[in-house]
Amino acid sequence: MIAEGAEPTVAESLDISAYALKKLINHKMANDVTAGYIISDVERLRETMQRVTDFLLKCAGLKPTAEVIPFSAPKSS
Repeated sequence: MIAEGAEPTVAESLDISAYALKKLINHKMANDVTAGYIISDVERLRETMQRVTDFLLKCAGLKPTAEVIPFSAPKSS
């Protein structure tokens, strides 16, 4: 479960579905008819939470973002 702080905003910015987000922050969906047809898969939620965690760790500098490949400027003729 994710806290109701910055994490929901991060999740939304990563294009995580509103239904997955509501599940992760433990919000009830009693008034949403469509939500009743959605079967939640714990593995899908785990992958979703991992995306949020990875993003936050990268922002904090605790996880590498990508390999940086140095390149040299083109030689002048």
